[in-house]
Amino acid sequence: MAKIKKKRGSVKKAIKKTTKKSVKKSIKSKKTVKKSKLKKLITILKPKKQEEFSSKIYSTDIDRFYEFIKSSKKVQLKKAATKFKINKKTAEDWSKILQEHSLIEIAYPVFGGPELLWKK
Repeated sequence: MAKIKKKRGSVKKAIKKTTKKSVKKSIKSKKTVKKSKLKKLITILKPKKQEEFSSKIYSTDIDRFYEFIKSSKKVQLKKAATKFKINKKTAEDWSKILQEHSLIEIAYPVFGGPELLWKK
């Protein structure tokens, strides 16, 4: 941990320099920590709030696949497969999963390949 001097403002600087790594070291070595530092350490180790995690940050390939179909309303299976750089079989499997959950419909026209239709 950073050394604390008796000069004005040096305690704040020392607290700012504290990192998670040094916090973990002090916890492992069971060193005593002053109250002023303890508040800073608690804020470093606190888990993030639920609100800070949104679905836009964390999304899977199938989530992006669904969003692509949703934005396009109607997509050829072959076009979706090339867009996501996957083979047709994987795109069809993903489409079936989304269809089972009533998110999209798979249409099989007489001519051409399967089409993915977004359900409202």
